[in-house]
Amino acid sequence: MSNTTTSAYLVGDLPAAADLATPMAIRVAATIGVADRISEGRRDVGALAQVTGTDPGALELLLNHLVAIGVLLRTECGYALTELGQGLRSDHPGGLRARFNLDGSGHSALGMIELLHTVRTGESAYKRHFGHSFYEKCAADPEFAHSFHMLMRGTIESEARDIAFGYDWGALTTIADVGGGDGTLLIELLRAHPTLRGTVIDMGAAVEAALENIHAAGLEERADAVEASFFEELPSHFGGCVLSSVLPDWPDADALRILRNCARAVAPRGKVLVLKPSEKSRTEHWTTAQALRLYALQGGRERSLEELESLVAESGMRLAEVTDIGRRSIVELAAAAGQSTE
Repeated sequence: MSNTTTSAYLVGDLPAAADLATPMAIRVAATIGVADRISEGRRDVGALAQVTGTDPGALELLLNHLVAIGVLLRTECGYALTELGQGLRSDHPGGLRARFNLDGSGHSALGMIELLHTVRTGESAYKRHFGHSFYEKCAADPEFAHSFHMLMRGTIESEARDIAFGYDWGALTTIADVGGGDGTLLIELLRAHPTLRGTVIDMGAAVEAALENIHAAGLEERADAVEASFFEELPSHFGGCVLSSVLPDWPDADALRILRNCARAVAPRGKVLVLKPSEKSRTEHWTTAQALRLYALQGGRERSLEELESLVAESGMRLAEVTDIGRRSIVELAAAAGQSTE
């Protein structure tokens, strides 16, 4: 990292960058719904404390710091949201409140407290802090799993339409959205391509949510959802499998298993489509921070195209084409020369 990049991020203030008060203040504000309550007209400390169930004195300290960092501002009527603070509203398309919500899946960021353990041992900071893995938590806690799937929905929802029209999904005839959560992406693909049929493959509550959303969208005749682990044999003979925000959560050995199972799930001339952040959209700060988070919390990694291509080669497939759609790339994988995906 260059000195220019470093000074631009830290703004010459290393103590401020290392201080935990600001990131926690933002996450606590998101968790208790400060932005939503202010938007409803509750602007003074007393009213905000009452509706959020918080201590007035502690809340005032929190609000004052949010003013200092530009999330809130003071007016004659009390506190108000700045443009930056608007991003913490539940209805904001950026989905930041769900991402920061400490009562939901946003609590996983607290595992970063154990980053020292990861750096010293290579082991999971999340598991060290909570005593279980992230996905073990999802399996054991339906409300937490729902929070996670809502977070993922917000992540893909704003981009799903561009993804749907950015590739000829209809040519695949049938598609499996592996690890497809509540079906948000699959539903958008089917709406954009009337001849396409599809299946969400996921676990537990995600399958139930996908079936409900498919029904609400009126797509029961063209879509379904089934429970299966992408670490085991998957339903087969699809024209394509799509993996969106799946591979980065897993280390290479597990990611390779997922790719191989997807390769076996598609027809001989089928495709596996990996959705990943576009190389053009990645800043050095985002790339390095994301790499640290994924490794510390889940043992995974956000792979470059070169790293993905190397992993794909081990799975018996090849990288056939890359299509950039806004902040996403659609990476098309096909059987390697002389091999079938079956």
